Amino acid sequence: MEINLPLITLRDYQQEIWDQWFNKRVRKMSLEWARRHGKDLFSLNIMIAEAMIEVGNYWHILPESQQIRNAIWEGVTAGGVKYLDFIPPELIHKKDNQSMKIYLKHPQKPDEPGSIISFVGGDRYDKRVGAGLKGAIISEHSLQKPNLYDLAVEPMLKETKGWVIFNYTPRGENQATKMWDWLETKEEYIASRVTIADTGIVTEKDLAEERERGKPEEIIQQEYYCSREGAIYGSYYGDMLKQYKKDHVGSYSYDAGYPVHTLWDLGISDSMSIWFVQFIGKDIHIIDYYENSNYALGHYASLLQGKGYMYAMHHLPHDGNKRHLTEGERAITVQQQLKNLNVSPIKIHPARGDIYGAIQRTRTMLSRCFFNAETTKDGYEALKQYRREWDENRQVFKNTPLHDWTSHAADAFSILSMIESIATKKRGAVTKKWSGNFR
Repeated sequence: MEINLPLITLRDYQQEIWDQWFNKRVRKMSLEWARRHGKDLFSLNIMIAEAMIEVGNYWHILPESQQIRNAIWEGVTAGGVKYLDFIPPELIHKKDNQSMKIYLKHPQKPDEPGSIISFVGGDRYDKRVGAGLKGAIISEHSLQKPNLYDLAVEPMLKETKGWVIFNYTPRGENQATKMWDWLETKEEYIASRVTIADTGIVTEKDLAEERERGKPEEIIQQEYYCSREGAIYGSYYGDMLKQYKKDHVGSYSYDAGYPVHTLWDLGISDSMSIWFVQFIGKDIHIIDYYENSNYALGHYASLLQGKGYMYAMHHLPHDGNKRHLTEGERAITVQQQLKNLNVSPIKIHPARGDIYGAIQRTRTMLSRCFFNAETTKDGYEALKQYRREWDENRQVFKNTPLHDWTSHAADAFSILSMIESIATKKRGAVTKKWSGNFR
């Protein structure tokens, strides 16, 4: 069988990268390309070719499971061609729609299994961890969980000496731009930046129409010129976090003289998020952050005990005294389960009701918040990226937050604006050193 790949006509800037990738057998690449420049389709075609060169498991990852289904598995290009149709039908053994996997034929041995291409949501990467990963596309890297590559993907690729392609359009300075900057310093890797200034694919007339329809200039600069300046558009806290970063992110670790409050967002199959904060004078020290999923509450109780902190109170959202995170005849509320695990005292807070009001109250407290850089970086990045959803059809932001991986950390953090009055009433919590527990 002889098949010519790719099944797309490569543009000049794509052809140059394609040749370099396969001639030099590059193992890491980051594509910082403007919108409409075909970074996902280009990356997918590299993956198809690689899957025929070497049999193994390959992942194409977008930030959300539903996003990868809509955009790639069921997605159609601007030319009306389905993304999956770029995999030559002669190569396909079978498709599994539920798991979004394509099983390929073995390139040399028709009777043996070939490569498997899986389309994965970064929000569920912990369910996909396994052996034999040969290559991965981390698409929209700037919007992925910050630790996705380090914790889930890189360890498997090191074992197989596999490859990874990052692609994205910038959303401020984050893990994507840091990776691009690092790869640019390495001769053996590829760091490619392409904007409309290089290609003219989107014209000034096109941009004038978008501006006329009301698209913010910040979005235009990020989407088409790969600007890294400014906060993530639509971000609720990004502007303030950027303003305060120099003086408010550093070494703010646990001070044994003051008690710790924990702020929770509840989840089991979904993410469980916990912030650890101390009120010291008028300042609020954000000393720690933890997030995980698919663990019972005993895991989190052990984590709290292992920290060695003296706890003032554990603050749970409104469903803490209603929600059941265990199955079976003796299902009990989260609050009761935690108490049984010696996590106390616990305060259940009412539902936020007015989400916008809760966000504004949180914003008013950010000037007093000091983040411990080493232990809160994942939560900090989530706050920076927590944003309103953009309505592409109406060219306006919606009134509600985008629900993605950032939501759990942000929802837990919003409890902060509810607890200061509790903290200040408790002896030792703010005005003087810790002198006992609050029970």
